[in-house]
Amino acid sequence: MLSWFGNLSVNRKLGLGFGLVLLFTLALALIGWNSLDNMIHRSDRMTLITDLAAATNRVQVSRLEYMLTDGDAEAARTAQADLKALRDLRERVERLAAYPADIRLLKDMTGGIADYEEALGQMLAAVAGTQVARRDMIAQGNRGVGRINAVRARIDEQDSAEQRARLFQAFTGFNDQMLVTRYEVRGFMMTGSADRERTLDNQMKTTLAALEQIEPLFARLFPGDLEQLKSALQGYFASLDDYKRSLRAVKEIGPHMTEHATELLRLTEQLQQNQVEHRDNDSSQARLLQIAGALGALLLSLLAAVVITRQITQPLQQ
Repeated sequence: MLSWFGNLSVNRKLGLGFGLVLLFTLALALIGWNSLDNMIHRSDRMTLITDLAAATNRVQVSRLEYMLTDGDAEAARTAQADLKALRDLRERVERLAAYPADIRLLKDMTGGIADYEEALGQMLAAVAGTQVARRDMIAQGNRGVGRINAVRARIDEQDSAEQRARLFQAFTGFNDQMLVTRYEVRGFMMTGSADRERTLDNQMKTTLAALEQIEPLFARLFPGDLEQLKSALQGYFASLDDYKRSLRAVKEIGPHMTEHATELLRLTEQLQQNQVEHRDNDSSQARLLQIAGALGALLLSLLAAVVITRQITQPLQQ
């Protein structure tokens, strides 16, 4: 090998030496370029994971906005669209994930998003149930008012003033309780608190008791009107019970959705922490590789310089 190298001309020996230096420089550049490329990809992944956390927060915000709007259709579509955006972003991050630990976390997020989606569907159904029950309750309440007015008209048709006074006095007690019931219904619908619900339940029982108290008297005089009034009151209370059940479902689902979102945020934070650790590891590896490459290039360059110099100077000295 040395004899072959020694037979080369000086120009070729110098060209070979400078070529080796250029090759070592190119190798160092490639090492630096690869390290920079890894850092860029790492930054892109960290940005996407940050967007993932922001998307999780948006899902929570849109769900709360939907509840504040009392089931607005546009707010419901926004909540569903934000959830879809979160699911799509998670899939995008998973395609870029390169470490098994990150892939496991993203798989766990899949289950969390599915649970949240199921809970959101239940929330939408429960809120829709409250709206249906409210509309039916209004219709049944108006029907009840019509039946009450009809009974009053029948009382006014009585020939005997004493009979009218006795019937009116008896019916006024029930009517007053019914007015209090509707007042308590409005109060409960405004607050939805457990205390107002208990008060409303007690008032409903009082109203039914008042109706039962006048039932023997009115059943003899106005059996048809009384049956229609009882039917309207039963329908009103049935709609109210449906509303309370749907409202309880909404209250029960809300904390579960918050738990799912909190878990998703925890997984996202773990992903962000993993990316920081990966970045630090990549930086350390890149630094060691560059130092090793630089030292190797320096040693090989010195060795090549010594060999080339000897091959050039020895013939001249002879």
